[in-house]
Amino acid sequence: MFSKIYISLFTILCHFMSRLMTTLRESNTGSVLRASQISDRYRTIYNASIDLVKLGRLIRRLFPNISTSHPRNKVTGKQETAYVNLELQDDCVQTPFDLTDISKHIPSSCHVQSHLQNYVTIGIPTEIIVNGNVLFKRITIKDSTYNLSIRGKDINLKDIGVDSTFINTEECLRKTFEIVNKIKVCTGVTITDVDHLYIDINKKTVIKEFISISGDENTSVTKLRYVNCDQTLKWGSSTEACRTCQKKITINKELQSICDESLDDEVNEDNDGDSIPLSKKDQKDLTEIFESVFPGASTDMKTLLQSQAQALKCKNRKSIRWDKKILSLCLSMWIRSPANYQQLRESNFLILPSGRQLRKYKNEVPQKSGINDEILHWMYSAAKEQNLEENGYSGGLVHDETKIQEGLVLSMKGGYPNLIGWVDTGEENMHATVLKKNALQASLATHVLQIVFVGYTGFRFPVCHYPTKGVSASELHTILWSVIKMLSDWGFYVDFIIQDGGQENIQFIKSNFSGDPLQHNYVSPNLVDPSREVAHIQDFSHNIKKIRNSILSSGHKKHCKRLMQKDGQDIIWDHWKSAVQWDRDVNTRPICHKITDSHLYPNSAEKMRNHLAEEMLNEDFLYLMECFQASLHDGTYLNSSIQLLKQTSKIIKVFRDQRPVMSMSDPRLDILKSVFDWFQEWKQEISTLKSTGINTTKMLISYKCLEDIDSMLLTFKEICRIHLRKYPNSYIVPSRINSDIVENHFCQQRGMYNGCTSHPTYSNYCTTVNSVILGQSLKSRGRKSNAGLSAASCYNISTNISMNQVPAKKMKILKDMR
Repeated sequence: MFSKIYISLFTILCHFMSRLMTTLRESNTGSVLRASQISDRYRTIYNASIDLVKLGRLIRRLFPNISTSHPRNKVTGKQETAYVNLELQDDCVQTPFDLTDISKHIPSSCHVQSHLQNYVTIGIPTEIIVNGNVLFKRITIKDSTYNLSIRGKDINLKDIGVDSTFINTEECLRKTFEIVNKIKVCTGVTITDVDHLYIDINKKTVIKEFISISGDENTSVTKLRYVNCDQTLKWGSSTEACRTCQKKITINKELQSICDESLDDEVNEDNDGDSIPLSKKDQKDLTEIFESVFPGASTDMKTLLQSQAQALKCKNRKSIRWDKKILSLCLSMWIRSPANYQQLRESNFLILPSGRQLRKYKNEVPQKSGINDEILHWMYSAAKEQNLEENGYSGGLVHDETKIQEGLVLSMKGGYPNLIGWVDTGEENMHATVLKKNALQASLATHVLQIVFVGYTGFRFPVCHYPTKGVSASELHTILWSVIKMLSDWGFYVDFIIQDGGQENIQFIKSNFSGDPLQHNYVSPNLVDPSREVAHIQDFSHNIKKIRNSILSSGHKKHCKRLMQKDGQDIIWDHWKSAVQWDRDVNTRPICHKITDSHLYPNSAEKMRNHLAEEMLNEDFLYLMECFQASLHDGTYLNSSIQLLKQTSKIIKVFRDQRPVMSMSDPRLDILKSVFDWFQEWKQEISTLKSTGINTTKMLISYKCLEDIDSMLLTFKEICRIHLRKYPNSYIVPSRINSDIVENHFCQQRGMYNGCTSHPTYSNYCTTVNSVILGQSLKSRGRKSNAGLSAASCYNISTNISMNQVPAKKMKILKDMR
């Protein structure tokens, strides 16, 4: 009897709250609403008193963003509960509207799913994501009432105390949306990876779902729902599952007990009865003894010693369960040198996993052409392990091509034959090629397009790669925007794209603008998210090499292709050679001791080395040139060369600086602007001479190179603006804005993991990508040049392999019992 009375009173209270929700609203004005005012309204409606404790619990459920205070009543002097930022709505004028125009009055996040003459159905999205799909609440307005359905099941609004009456006014529609949004949806009973083994799961009565929240879609929770789930929760419910799901989905204690006993028997068999079960107190004492024997041991050292102790107890080495950190360390050593790792393993100093087992972990995530969801999942897991800040998930894409050998390799992975080595730039590009050529032709790949994500905090990861025959601008457009879309789905956002000054790359940049990219500072709208922008910046390292190559080809000799001039004075390579020769002849300790013949007379391979170009154009060489000029009786002919060196040294100093840019008032941004103005002045000077009839085509760096320099100098400031506007307390490290990371990736592909193969096949390239990922750090040190600086320590891997899988014997018992 008492339960019936309680249910009746609770139902009345729920009805009152649903009515009260139409008159209450949250505010940001700091208004205070006393509980006594709400109690008076309740007494007026139902002619009865109300339990203020239950009322407060319901209000906090319905309006979670408000706060409470406890002022004193001026009449009684006692404290009472009041709600801050909550107020009663005043009666307003009802504004009617035609149901046929309802799409103009609903919130932008909602949409009309069906619209007939006498009823309309509207979808209201929730924050709940079920198996990757957004869960919708659907309301159907018909005959002055509205109905609610969730997951295809109609909800009885009277059971949860909601009035289903609907009037065609804007105020009623708004209040209806407010009430429906407040109704909590049942997401089921949360289970762990082990709990589901002890639950009698009948596919006809229990539904298994992966639940996540909008904004954190990659962190899912496994839940079970009963097939006849109530779909909604009571107003005062503090759980996430309805009463039906809680009652029907329970753990089978008998099954859990049998499985635990079987697992204990298995452990005892593995240890030959030598294992002694320890209580928490004994475990604590053993830990203290361990620390006394190995004082000052780090956590990783303790992990290693414990893994060795466990390995010694196991008779069968194949049954050893290695710690994740041990596997990561062994993978790092084995990838760099399998022979040295095998020697360490056979030395009997340590018990380590076999190379076969490590190969299994390395190849757990397959590498194939195009965008791979498993690679993106690996990337996301690695970012989570690094505990990246929020701004670390934003960054840019770096892409470049490298040459490979033509050839086909027959692969039988998955039991099906597959030829690896054909050109594959995606399905959309393939269809476009068929329409263009009016024929379906397959050709062998000669290059690989590698795309790497680099974040503002230094996090980097090879996202995908494509076998190409020299990628075109149209193919690049489709590929890059598809990658940006996929990255945004995984929570990574692209603010800039770094590329070299190749013809197809330039055409790709122009395809994103309706006019001259320079007028927009090389910043285009984001086609994936119109609220964001994408900056297109030319690679700093390539630009420095282009400037050096232009000076290298400038001179009065027959083989020189140009004769650059500034202010009527020559800028030729002989000036650099003369300065180096003077330094070697005069100074016992040369000013620029790093300069070698490879700097002065680089061959085709040495022209690609970043540091050889930078060391001829940096501050040190500027100082050498000024000292050389001072030693001459008349060294004014070096003025223009020194002016150019001043500009290039500023560029190198800024873009190799590891100090962060934290505001738009940073003086380094002004330095880049002054360099931009100097190059514009030089360009204007040469164009003026052209009007006099002088041949000026060879008096200036190529116009393509000048456009690349403009893009580099202007766009870096725009990148700072985009990022600092989104994250005002964040920073940008200039030394990370370059393509050295992808160049270093190619160097490792050619040398470290393919036995000094200058051009591996595409099949070899795929199998080596994981080795490159596992063999270097996730965090960029800012300088990863063509010279291949030594990589940092290996990071902890994160693959789809479970390190603590359920034993096979235990799984067999479960299958037999079911």
